[in-house]
Amino acid sequence: MKYVVLILALAISNFASALTVTGKVSAFRTFPKAQSVAAARNHVVFSLDTALSSGCTLLYVAPEDKTSIAVLLAAKFSNTDVTVTYNTESSPWHGPTCNALEVSVN
Repeated sequence: MKYVVLILALAISNFASALTVTGKVSAFRTFPKAQSVAAARNHVVFSLDTALSSGCTLLYVAPEDKTSIAVLLAAKFSNTDVTVTYNTESSPWHGPTCNALEVSVN
């Protein structure tokens, strides 16, 4: 039981320090498996037409987050606003690229 509480507390603290921004997807890039920087392989990097805070210039989504990737692609092609919840944890390959925790269509 104490492990469940610990896991929930960690998950809540991750979103407690999260920032939210709304805008249109202005750029979208997937790093291929052959990417020279191993930490970047299969990740999706994107930017919005809205400024990010805390030194972030780009956002990234892990390759396992298929739902967020699908939402980003659909929003890019339909020119629809998305709301992105992100934290300032930088990517292992580029400091100003921050971690997108959740992506949703408005």
